[in-house]
Amino acid sequence: MIEASASSDRRAIVLRPGIVYGTGSQFWIDKLGERILSGAWGTFGAAGEGYAGLVHVDDVADIVASAAKALVAPGRSNLPQLATANVVGPEQPTWNRFFATLATAMGKPALPEFTPSEVAWRQAAASAAKVWRPAWPARRAHLGAGSDAGRNESCSESRRPTRRRPLSD
Repeated sequence: MIEASASSDRRAIVLRPGIVYGTGSQFWIDKLGERILSGAWGTFGAAGEGYAGLVHVDDVADIVASAAKALVAPGRSNLPQLATANVVGPEQPTWNRFFATLATAMGKPALPEFTPSEVAWRQAAASAAKVWRPAWPARRAHLGAGSDAGRNESCSESRRPTRRRPLSD
C-alpha cells in the first residue's frame, strides 16, 4: 500500500498560515480594535519586540489559488508528493509595531507603553479571566446584566483596515 502511493501521480501542498488578519478578523482586527479604542491596549516594551507572523487574508487567498494551480499544472510531476509551506506576509513587524499601526489606522493617538510589571500583571489577570470566563454568562444573567447595549461596538467598517497595506509609513 505504501509503495503504491509512493509511485502515485498525486501531489499535495499543506499550507500553514500564520496569524491571518484583515476584514472580518474577529480577534486580530475587531477585538483588538475594541481594546485599542477603549485604552486597554498598548505597546509592551521589550516583551512586544518579537516578530508577529502576520499574513493578510487576501495574501492567503492568493497563495491558496497559486497552490491549486500548481497542483493541476502540466509540470506538477516536478513537485514533491507532499510539500508544506509556512505562510506569512512579506513584512514581519514586531508586535508593538503592529499594535501601533492598527491604532493609527483607526485614528487613535500613540498607544501607551506598558512597563514589565504592568505586562506581568496583565498576563496574570488574563489567565484568571480565562478560568472565570465560562462561569461569567450565568453570573451576568443572575445580576440582570444580560444586555450588551452599553459595550463598545467593534471597529466600524470605515475605520477598519480593509485591504493589504504596507505596514511602513
